[in-house]
Amino acid sequence: MKHSDSVRVVAFRPDSSRIATASWDKTARLWDAQTGGTMGEPMKHDSIIKAVVFSPDGNQLATASWDKTARLWDSYIGVPVGQQMKHEWRVNSVAFSPDGRQLATASDDKTARLWDCQTIMPKNMNSFINRFAEKPDPTIPRDLEFEEELKTFLARKRFLYRSSTAVQSVAKKNWYTARFHLPWLCEQEPNNPRWKKILDEVVISD
Repeated sequence: MKHSDSVRVVAFRPDSSRIATASWDKTARLWDAQTGGTMGEPMKHDSIIKAVVFSPDGNQLATASWDKTARLWDSYIGVPVGQQMKHEWRVNSVAFSPDGRQLATASDDKTARLWDCQTIMPKNMNSFINRFAEKPDPTIPRDLEFEEELKTFLARKRFLYRSSTAVQSVAKKNWYTARFHLPWLCEQEPNNPRWKKILDEVVISD
């Protein structure tokens, strides 16, 4: 699991399925805890990232950076899910409350600050999450345009994850994992000879 500069912080998702790392290369990364493969795009700040932590339910990830901000991210694909939490100077630490509803940050500006995770998140993301709640709030309207954009984005991220996992599995001779992903990739891109070629390698290896 490589960055382009020193890696100073690491954290496990509560269910142990993912690992988050934070680096002096100004990025945090998500990794599959079983394969070591990358998941999603790098989560970028404008300066060194000093802290990374998962929410208690594992659905969100928070980072703290010397760019004077903390950020909240989706822990599945690494996209930001809210506005920046700003300080006057470098942010060194971040922590979730046990119920996951609040976030605390500590900074070189001589302050610690408390944030409400619900108000950090934009309304359209709240409306999307509300759809899957045990008891959806009927007063929260759906944002269909945003849902369609998110659906397209997630589909692309899923493809990138499965394609990278398939390639890494073949390189590591993990044929079981490769066989799981390759037929799906062939269906998604039937005119791409790459997947058929790799699938043939897996069959021959059997």
